[in-house]
Amino acid sequence: MSDSTANAAKTEYGTVFVDRDGSCAVVTMNRLEKYNAINNALRSDLYEALSVLIADRSVRGIVLWGGTKAFVAGGDLNEMLVRRPMDVFTPTSGTPDLWALIHNSIVPIVAAIAGPCFGGGLELAMACDLRVAADNAQIGQTETNVGLIPGRGGTQRLVRLVGATKAKEMIFTGEVITPDEAYRIGLVNKVVRPAELLDEAKNYVRKIAEKSPHSIALAKLLIHAGQDANLDVALMMESLAFSALFSTDDMHEGGNAFLNKRRPVYKGS
Repeated sequence: MSDSTANAAKTEYGTVFVDRDGSCAVVTMNRLEKYNAINNALRSDLYEALSVLIADRSVRGIVLWGGTKAFVAGGDLNEMLVRRPMDVFTPTSGTPDLWALIHNSIVPIVAAIAGPCFGGGLELAMACDLRVAADNAQIGQTETNVGLIPGRGGTQRLVRLVGATKAKEMIFTGEVITPDEAYRIGLVNKVVRPAELLDEAKNYVRKIAEKSPHSIALAKLLIHAGQDANLDVALMMESLAFSALFSTDDMHEGGNAFLNKRRPVYKGS
């Protein structure tokens, strides 16, 4: 943790802890002896911690990371090998869908990636809104190496982020790419040194926190929904959302602040 995070209020779960630094929340995965491989406990703790933060109107952004040694080295194979098919199929298994929770969150989530980020870990990062990588990160959609395919959004989100040709290459070969290559293909937003990783991710949250939460939430909703709509429908959704913001106090605060040459104070109202 950075010094600024260490002094903030902390909430602990079994395999996760949460630090609050003003409007920014930092969710740290803490299963480093397994390189944060996702097992039932980690998935459940992450789902609970993130659900609480997403429902908290004082939270304007969340950083998800596992420290400077590992992000998530995929799923825990010891658990995966004893599962039956219907234990794995999320819609009927009764298991909370962590990836969908992150993808649909109205609060922006920034993944801070260091060390191994493989399989379900990369899918976790891709479900986030932005991704910052340390220069020690190792990034791969590696499921085909163990006789599987991506099962938590990798065949869909990876295509949307980097295009079908590169996504096929990464999935078919199961090879690991460097942070610089991930940046080149648009998979991550920025590459920094490990010591700068958390602060860089928090900087994104600070910039987002300066904006109206209504604007950010609607922009995210439109970006996601518009990808799968035809252009006319997507533009109509955008126009309706744009118009709806005229009913908010934040829109009037922003306009008046601009005209009076002062910084706006958005309250989410």
